[in-house]
Amino acid sequence: MNTLPQELTFSCSPVELFTLASLLGGVMLVGVPDPFPGWLTEEIEAAMQAARKTLAERGHLTLRPDGQVVMDVATAALVGTLVAPRAVFLLTEATPDKAPRQWACYHRPPLTVLLESEGEALSLKPLEGQSALFEQVVSAWQLGVQKAVRAETLSLPESAMQSEREARTAGEAAMQNALQQAGAGAKNARALARTLSASRRSGALVAMRPRENSWETGGLGMLDGENGLWLLRSFTRQQADWVELIPCSAQKLSAEIEMLLKHFLPQQEA
Repeated sequence: MNTLPQELTFSCSPVELFTLASLLGGVMLVGVPDPFPGWLTEEIEAAMQAARKTLAERGHLTLRPDGQVVMDVATAALVGTLVAPRAVFLLTEATPDKAPRQWACYHRPPLTVLLESEGEALSLKPLEGQSALFEQVVSAWQLGVQKAVRAETLSLPESAMQSEREARTAGEAAMQNALQQAGAGAKNARALARTLSASRRSGALVAMRPRENSWETGGLGMLDGENGLWLLRSFTRQQADWVELIPCSAQKLSAEIEMLLKHFLPQQEA
């Protein structure tokens, strides 16, 4: 269980977040772009020094006369979860004609912290454990009563999958023809072309947890169109990236999400 109240949310700039993380020994943050690409060391130090002042003005840091920097306890708990997570979940959702939305969730007992972009700012807030994490995914993808697409499971090279925008530009018939040439049967190609050309949304959920010298990763994706829902899984075949597309109801997809979360969360909390 989280020990911080849900209303404890704070916003900061990417530079401020990396400044806080560096004070806790963090070098990088999974799922957060480096705010200093190509910067000189002196420029980074100056930006972090300025960030310390603004963070102190908002009560996240205390700058002592002797040069010591003390971080607010709640701020340290939230940022510390990002610095040394036991599991990370990266979530995306895209709809036609809108910019994709992204979230990152970090778990380190007893906290689960949601990181979300709000324009040029970043927002951090605690979530109430696994159930809230599950609800975040279901809500982002607006899973409800969608039915599975009337098709069969198929696999295609990732290169054969086009975005919704590309599919709409090419036209449904052209998309169907391209999918058939990539190896999809006529029925499946027709169903998938319809989904892509009349898409409601698409999304991906990537799960990660640290191992001794690497990261274990897993994940799934979804396509939601006027004709139903697909579950997507990536895999490698002959050193090429492929996608398995499985007709899937919202109820089944929700169960798959829950299983993925349980697998990557610390075992004692599964």
